[in-house]
Amino acid sequence: MNDHTSNRDKQRLLIVDDERIQLNVLNNMLKANYLIKVATNGQQAIDRAINDPQPDLILLDINLPDMNGFQVLERLKLNERSKNIPVIFLTAMNSEEDETKGLEMGAVDYITKPFSPAIVNSRIKTHLNLIRSMREMMEAQLQTQSLQKQVSALNRSLAKESLKNPEAFSEIISNSAAMLTVFHYMEAIADSGEAILITGETGAGKELIAQGVHNLGQRTGKLISVNLAGLDDVAFSDTLFGHTKGAFTGANQAREGFISQADGGTLFLDEIGDLVPASQIKLLRLLQEKTYYPLGSDTPKTMNVTVVAATHRNLQEMMKNDLFRPDLYYRLSSHHIKLPSLRYSVKLQSNLT
Repeated sequence: MNDHTSNRDKQRLLIVDDERIQLNVLNNMLKANYLIKVATNGQQAIDRAINDPQPDLILLDINLPDMNGFQVLERLKLNERSKNIPVIFLTAMNSEEDETKGLEMGAVDYITKPFSPAIVNSRIKTHLNLIRSMREMMEAQLQTQSLQKQVSALNRSLAKESLKNPEAFSEIISNSAAMLTVFHYMEAIADSGEAILITGETGAGKELIAQGVHNLGQRTGKLISVNLAGLDDVAFSDTLFGHTKGAFTGANQAREGFISQADGGTLFLDEIGDLVPASQIKLLRLLQEKTYYPLGSDTPKTMNVTVVAATHRNLQEMMKNDLFRPDLYYRLSSHHIKLPSLRYSVKLQSNLT
């Protein structure tokens, strides 16, 4: 009875690979925590993904006998029953082109062979938890809509109150009531430790807002800013994670990444909407797991920073067009600061007290 109850509560994985050895390796890694179904070709994978009981997540090899993994993923995305099942690609080592293509087509992640049990279990757990979190967040958003009138009333009330730490906003010039409400909100969330997303049009002062959040948090570390516009995936990884000596050609000495430089402080990621797909998945892992690997290192480091991201882009539209990952958006927007349009922010020095 206990075994039956335990199995009933387990989540389901579909492993797709035509190599029996690989199937056995993955099955042995995962069978204790998940209910496993396997498929050895593309058509079998599609059938088993569509039919009940459906898997909660699919591990999909690229090289299959009847069709490749990209074709399988494409068909899964076109089917109403399987389009929302997360797919993790199984790729060969050093196959960056396959990894990038898979992510652009809608895969949530990739795992390289040979398999590390710790990485396989961590990636699966990450994405199953993200699905659960997204559902909870969407339910919370629906509930929030019913509170909009109360929020509006609260904002009007806050606009009449004095700020507790006006010195944190000394660099920001505005006499807008809407901005004063933003300042109050910043005071409320600055010490939460959760990710903060700042959105607003170009020139609205997003970096100054990030500085204000950092000042309010009274953190021991520094504020480190990085503009993500124009960074490819390698540059993104090197900039944030750093590298060891000899990690790649030209790496003559170790380099500390910005996450390490901001330890105990704030990491400000500007132009988050410009992040390429492969880098989006790396940032998602970082926010979920709170650990990262410098390039060339097998030793994980722990992230101890508050992440603040900003963009002038419409991330909602980008998500609709599959240009920005919804799971990353929900991770980044634990708190969301929406800056009012410059048209309504008169540029006069205000007395914030």
